[in-house]
Amino acid sequence: MRLELIPPGDWLDWLERQSLILCTTTKQKENMKQSTQTITFGILAFLVFIALIAGYIFFGAYTLTMLWQWFVVPLGVKPIGILHAMGLSMFVGYFKGKAVYEEKPEDVPTAEWIAQKLVNFYTKVGVILAVGWVYSLFM
Repeated sequence: MRLELIPPGDWLDWLERQSLILCTTTKQKENMKQSTQTITFGILAFLVFIALIAGYIFFGAYTLTMLWQWFVVPLGVKPIGILHAMGLSMFVGYFKGKAVYEEKPEDVPTAEWIAQKLVNFYTKVGVILAVGWVYSLFM
């Protein structure tokens, strides 16, 4: 079997030529294309969600690291890195107790609700980082 590059839009035709799938009608082929597009969109949405969550974790840890650097290190404590900041966040979160989770309103789509929560987090942490930086200039 020889390897060949498959153009992105033609892979269903390629599978059919290889006898891996059998689409007898145009309607079946269209249904197959639509279902694969839905699956592809779902996979891409999942990867974007994972990237946003990773950014959420790292941005929060970066903010804690910078605040620690500006306000705790001058008191004689060792500086911490991103991984220590993540660990401290988990440690404090564990002892802080259960978080109160807000229920998603019925009339708001899930993706919009998640996007709103992420924007709120990034805005809040960004403002904290900016205010901390300004405070650090006066120390």
